[in-house]
Amino acid sequence: MPLSKVLAATALPFLLASCARCAFHSHHVQRRFLSSQITTVADKYQTNNDLELLVTRRHAFAAEGAEGEVDVASDALPVPLASRIKGVIFDMDGTITKHCIDFADMRLRIYSVADEYMGPECYSEECVLELYQKFPPEGQAVAKDVFNDIEEKAIKDMSFQDGLADLCRHLDERGLRRAVLTRNVARSVDAMHDLLLETEGLGPFYPVVSRDTTRWCEQRNEEVLVEAKPAPDGILHICSLWGCDPADVIMVGDSEADDMVAAHEAQCGGKVL
Repeated sequence: MPLSKVLAATALPFLLASCARCAFHSHHVQRRFLSSQITTVADKYQTNNDLELLVTRRHAFAAEGAEGEVDVASDALPVPLASRIKGVIFDMDGTITKHCIDFADMRLRIYSVADEYMGPECYSEECVLELYQKFPPEGQAVAKDVFNDIEEKAIKDMSFQDGLADLCRHLDERGLRRAVLTRNVARSVDAMHDLLLETEGLGPFYPVVSRDTTRWCEQRNEEVLVEAKPAPDGILHICSLWGCDPADVIMVGDSEADDMVAAHEAQCGGKVL
């Protein structure tokens, strides 16, 4: 069965409530989902529009957890009851859109910047966004040009995952919100929204949290960047704007290392596609 028909017929019910297995084929690719309902923590986040409170409670929850890193798989995350679902938060690259960013080229070019401005002995091969933060101002300027060049190429090649439009309509018809949480930049999300309206006649995701999104921090009395995935701050920020409990939303993405870790720390549902 084509992926678009499977998504339209089964993806949302699966994401919202199913504990059954659903396998499907798209061309030569088989994707398998497994959802397992588990008991959520007793001390859930309460509905509150104050993001500072949500972040504080998240850190308190983490402090009470087990020592060391937690092995987070999407089938170990809570799946909210369908009657409680308020919305779905989507990753963008590889989830809403097909992969079009040349990450291999990005890493190669950013590591070259690191070699020039830090020396190969001063860093290990790590996340390019984290490495960027360690660059001197001159190195950051060069790295920004690299990011802009690669992201501009990705915008030109952008296309949607099969069935995405049907899934969005399914959500919209049921009054369920849809948001975007991405490590990409706002202009790429704007391009995605333009393409969504132009090709499918669909409105934008709201809110959007990208790597250049800011929020007001009461403690510091200034605008600060929303910390990127795998930190849960983006999910908590979206929930604060929606005015809902993180336990009543689902994070959908293609990365257990980023999307599902963020979902786990925010204590919301999560699924890897």
